[in-house]
Amino acid sequence: GKTVRVLNISAGGIAFQNAGFSPFDSDFIKFTLDIPNFSGDATFFAGLRILKISDSGICHCIFEQCSLDQHELIHKYVLEMQKNDLAH
Repeated sequence: GKTVRVLNISAGGIAFQNAGFSPFDSDFIKFTLDIPNFSGDATFFAGLRILKISDSGICHCIFEQCSLDQHELIHKYVLEMQKNDLAH
């Protein structure tokens, strides 16, 4: 039930500033990705588990129980962001 600010998204998980979580906490997340050149539904839904919380308070997490469609969506997002970074 908490809202967090995502710092980084990868194909395997996300990182965000800790908001009172503990290592190995898990929950389901849902957010909408802003994917350039994509006209489909960009809503991402998957399980999330915190693997580590760094000394600076960053939660490093992996996606769990991620369907094939959701897995492909996050890969599409990462690819488009990489292409955007290379272009600039």
